[in-house]
Amino acid sequence: MIKLLKKRIAKPYAEILLGLGILEKNLENLNVNIKLFSENLKEQPLNDILKNREYSNIYKKSLLKSYYGDYEIKNFFLKFINILIKRSRISLINEIFQQYEELFLTYSKIENVDVITSLKLRPKDEALIFFQLKKHLKVNTLKITTRIKTDIFGGLVLKTSSKIIDLSLRKKLLQFAKQLEIKI
Repeated sequence: MIKLLKKRIAKPYAEILLGLGILEKNLENLNVNIKLFSENLKEQPLNDILKNREYSNIYKKSLLKSYYGDYEIKNFFLKFINILIKRSRISLINEIFQQYEELFLTYSKIENVDVITSLKLRPKDEALIFFQLKKHLKVNTLKITTRIKTDIFGGLVLKTSSKIIDLSLRKKLLQFAKQLEIKI
């Protein structure tokens, strides 16, 4: 429930962030800034200070300015972070970045596909899957992540943001077992 609420609050901020990147005509640089900021948030002291309400917003803003200076992060991104601090939404930064990434992928017509197999795919098979999926999904760019799970016994399971295509031997065996039970 809380996770869903955080997602709903984060989405408008993510939309604004994407809009700023489009207006500035620099989405690539924005993505670099987000990655850099996310990496820096992994440092506990910075993360703790930004998310702790006991520290003043002025202190948090000055900390960011001293931390990044004027050269590493684009001004509009730093202003966006300062708005999050001012509105006490900085604790949602990870959710905002997640939502931004989903919006960016949709905007850029990039599709993430999770390919699950029982054995490591040969490069020839990976290429075949890539081209077939790209043609079927009608996207500009395809990002494929391959995972091995032995419990599917054989075949493939393809997961996109909107579809799951299960071509595994496990699914076929389960369907066969179900048919046998019905006839008995």
